[in-house]
Amino acid sequence: MYDNGGKSILPKKETPSFRAVVSGYFGFNNIGDEAILYSMLTLWRKFFPEGEFTVLSSNPAKTKSLYQVEAANRWRLKEIKQAISGSDLLVSGGGSLLQDVTGLKSLLYYLGVIRLAKYLKKPVFFYAQGIGPVQRVTGRYLVRRVVNQVDLITVRDEESAQALKGMGVDRPEIYVTADPVLGLTSEALKLNEELNFALVKELFDKYHLEQSKPTAGFCLRSWPDLKEAQERVFVQAGEVLRGEGWQVVFLPFHYPADLPLAQKLAQSFTPSAAVIKEELTVPQLMAIMSKLKLVVGMRLHALIIAAVMGVPFVGIAYDPKITRFLNHFNLTPAGTPKDLTFEALEKKIEDILAEPAAFQQKITLTLPMLQQKARESALIMENIIR
Repeated sequence: MYDNGGKSILPKKETPSFRAVVSGYFGFNNIGDEAILYSMLTLWRKFFPEGEFTVLSSNPAKTKSLYQVEAANRWRLKEIKQAISGSDLLVSGGGSLLQDVTGLKSLLYYLGVIRLAKYLKKPVFFYAQGIGPVQRVTGRYLVRRVVNQVDLITVRDEESAQALKGMGVDRPEIYVTADPVLGLTSEALKLNEELNFALVKELFDKYHLEQSKPTAGFCLRSWPDLKEAQERVFVQAGEVLRGEGWQVVFLPFHYPADLPLAQKLAQSFTPSAAVIKEELTVPQLMAIMSKLKLVVGMRLHALIIAAVMGVPFVGIAYDPKITRFLNHFNLTPAGTPKDLTFEALEKKIEDILAEPAAFQQKITLTLPMLQQKARESALIMENIIR
């Protein structure tokens, strides 16, 4: 059905109308996951103009308003069942749905939605999922039992494919594509360009930031291993940048969960650094990040959006997915939350600032391939909806 690139080798047919239910971590004010949904819908509307999509969301009204889709409450079994029953397909993903680091309940939820779809005799398609870590014996057993019933699987990196195989998933064939957000381009900003860039000016003015000065964005999150000593590392690195004429701004990605850490660290600067306290849409965030000259990120999609927007970045590997992403560009993290040092972070930043063209070359050599792979998920999806 596919060549090695994941593209269909069957004669292309006219895309039929269809209805799909989309299951993921949506409606939780996590802009990384919202960027996944935004990028998937943007691509699908281009590839499948006759498609209709219902998103399982923690905040259905907000999701419906933001993305102009139907939405069902992900916590109400009756609504989930009704949505899947009236659909032609369940799309599970993207994002890191099948993992138990945040607890077994999350894993059970996503597997339960998949199992319900199969019970209702609906095909299930994994859309560029990031798999793992799944550490519990029970979790690994359940992944094997449920995922072997899925109809088509795409994952966002080779490590995710190996994780599934390591848990005993041997059918169907697994295709390695890329994170959906990598399929976005700066063209995505053009839909509301004037509005988005007016917001950037408003926020820069509000937080006394100058668009003419180089700005570093810190996109961090709380994590059990991130102690006071490691938190101080970010402040030290930011103060060095400010001493060299830079501005520092904290960009919370999970709203409001990331705000307390951002505000705590910002207040440790002299004078205090800026924190964007407003909840942003994906295009608005992209507009702000396009004005940055450096991103220091724990959040995966902060690094991905930085790459898409052509902004140099340094990653902190709180999760294996950070290292997996950096590996695409032959980059390594500055450290983990447990072992991060000022010297290591400063060295990464200095290397970028000393040779920005060399860093950009690493990105530009690989990014087009990853963008194409991100689009291949939709090409593969096309075959399941015929």
